[in-house]
Amino acid sequence: MGQTNKGFGCTHYKEITRHSQHTYENPDDVKDKNAKWTLQCVLGLITIVIPHLSAAGDGHKFKSAVYKEAAQYLSQRIIKRGPKKDKGVKDKIKDLLDIYDAVLYLKNNTSGLTWDDELGMNIGPEEESIWTNIVNEKPMCAPFKKAGWAIFDDVAQLRPKKPKGSHTFQPTSGVQGPVSAPEASSQLPDTNSFTPPGTPNLGASVEWDMNRLDIGGAHGPWKKTAA
Repeated sequence: MGQTNKGFGCTHYKEITRHSQHTYENPDDVKDKNAKWTLQCVLGLITIVIPHLSAAGDGHKFKSAVYKEAAQYLSQRIIKRGPKKDKGVKDKIKDLLDIYDAVLYLKNNTSGLTWDDELGMNIGPEEESIWTNIVNEKPMCAPFKKAGWAIFDDVAQLRPKKPKGSHTFQPTSGVQGPVSAPEASSQLPDTNSFTPPGTPNLGASVEWDMNRLDIGGAHGPWKKTAA
């Protein structure tokens, strides 16, 4: 049974991790047609859309073909419930970016409080009043009262920061000050995300042990069980 926590971007299952291997279901055989976003679905979505970020611009206005490509890719790799739809993909990207912005705010704009990657803001009784004010102003921060967000660095890849002058802002660390502009291949955080077959090599930051993926020819990847 998955742990459905609204505001985290995906449903967490103990058996579904970054490196877990699964047999995919044929979308035509799935009885429950309602899509379920798991950790692996979100990581797959991020990897699919990264090559299209420059064309989408700061507003993340991807072409309809990108949503379609992502929906088809994910629908051929179903672990839980139904296939993905183009609109669902579009909505999920917005959802993930909104959550990212909320967590980024907590990391960098909450004087007197400290973010913990596992415990979130770890609010105790003495900070309740401060937390109430934060949530009233930014409701999407609410889930992170005592919980972190494991995919923060993954979603950060969807908001690449362009260096300006000698001061840059690093989204994964919140560090400000004079820093050297990193090489292009090092700007993405090392999150062990996967590179799906057939997509360009985006560098070490999006590597993931996904040897289990099988394009599967005309039959689709669900016909084979990973070794």
